[in-house]
Amino acid sequence: MVPEIEIIAQKIAKTKTVVLKTRLDSNMVRLHVEGLKQNFFAKLGFLKPKTEDVQLIGFEKYYEPYIVIGGKYSLDYCRKHDFKVEVNKHSKEVFIAGRKFKPVVSKSGKNLENMIHLEGEEYAHYEKETFFVLDRLRRELLPESFSFAPYDVQLEGTFDDSLNFRKVSVSVDEVIELLRYRIAKRPSDLAEIIREFFEINENTIVYRPFFELTFHNIKTNKCVTLRVDGVTGETVQYKLEKRNNGLLHRNSSLGKPADFQINKQKPFPDTIEQPVFDKTSKQPEISLVKPSKLSEDQSPLGKACDEKVTLKFPAYVTGEVFLVGDNVTAVVGDLEIPSGTTVNETLVVKGELKIGDNCRLFRKVKVLGDVMVGLGTVIDGDVISGGNIV
Repeated sequence: MVPEIEIIAQKIAKTKTVVLKTRLDSNMVRLHVEGLKQNFFAKLGFLKPKTEDVQLIGFEKYYEPYIVIGGKYSLDYCRKHDFKVEVNKHSKEVFIAGRKFKPVVSKSGKNLENMIHLEGEEYAHYEKETFFVLDRLRRELLPESFSFAPYDVQLEGTFDDSLNFRKVSVSVDEVIELLRYRIAKRPSDLAEIIREFFEINENTIVYRPFFELTFHNIKTNKCVTLRVDGVTGETVQYKLEKRNNGLLHRNSSLGKPADFQINKQKPFPDTIEQPVFDKTSKQPEISLVKPSKLSEDQSPLGKACDEKVTLKFPAYVTGEVFLVGDNVTAVVGDLEIPSGTTVNETLVVKGELKIGDNCRLFRKVKVLGDVMVGLGTVIDGDVISGGNIV
């Protein structure tokens, strides 16, 4: 007798919140990056600005959240099975439990055998267990790129709401559903469920410390923002932009490095507040600012033929846009593509490229800086990046 089918049982571990201990001193981080600041504005790899022309205008420490979720799915079930039974070669019919079966001649090696086929069910067990790490924007990270040292050793101490914590934009329920989708899959040969169990055994929000430093080149009026991992010391350049002179001169902390740490600006906004396209039009129009002089490594991007450049896809742009031929879009600056966008052009970006969730890019992508790819996004062409691809 087959046991009664049980309802899917869920055992969900209580959410833990962990703050990793900062292993780097703030002054040490600042002095180390100060010694490298000329490299961030180098041209052709060796033409560097003077030390006094590069100033530190922003310094803050914040905590970036990561969600570590893990679970186990198990299933006891009956599956369909075709049993082959050899019978006497002279048998014409076989009766089993009131059912009649006609033998079929099948070849086994060099011999011919008289076989009957019985349809039945057999007991089976299926089990799968996994875990993964997501950042606050639901992007999955490689487990090997995340530190899994014991949390009880790395605790910062009492959880302090006064610390600068970034906001998580995905709920725990959404993450659990994502885990369920990955591992709670019933086999295709399932005939009857005996027992089914889904368990969440790891449910942790880990706040990792980072230092963010912004340098300003007073000659070119460009700013570079760096992020330093407070646990490993890894340094990543993630933003290069041109600042407004008036805004910089109004910043009272420019000449007071000691006050940088109390700067309350948030360079990582939760929402983008600088759309560059006209929402009333069907196609986004971006005003083209013709540069007075292009550097040698910018010249291959081509020349603009109109005062307006109309993109064939929605985007947020910080910098200048050029169309090279019919199928190449070049951006001297940063480019962000919103979720659900389809792009049919080759992209050349001399900055950072951020792609939202569920996008489709059909051609090649060349990026000088980092490339951030959202969940469910597919890029058919090659991806060439001078930075990190995350």
